[in-house]
Amino acid sequence: MIILIKIRNIHVIDVLKILKSNYGKISICQNSIHTYFNFKNDWGTGNYTDFPYGDILTAFQQLQGDLNEDISDYKVTNLEFGLNIRTSLSPKQMLENNFLMFNFDEFNQHYTFKKKGSYKQYNRNE
Repeated sequence: MIILIKIRNIHVIDVLKILKSNYGKISICQNSIHTYFNFKNDWGTGNYTDFPYGDILTAFQQLQGDLNEDISDYKVTNLEFGLNIRTSLSPKQMLENNFLMFNFDEFNQHYTFKKKGSYKQYNRNE
């Protein structure tokens, strides 16, 4: 099934891109709330720092202020978690040789970044 949504307007708020539809409160936030929070608080534009629950709440409060609308009844439909692991192995070696599967399923997305990095992701729907 393909769902097409007519976009009413596009907001670019610092490092976030918010796409708003003409129908109800359907919005798509592109990029990272974590990156947005770090940018708003002068901590750079990365998302590799710790991001505790209190900071997540603060980020949504800041976003609500920037959008100038109440987002308290919006639903989050996709949430991505990452983790930083300190290890004596190189990240490349860890990704290639130590993270092989999740729940006995192979990762279903694998990206490389111009031969300078690697990323594995497992998508799961319930």
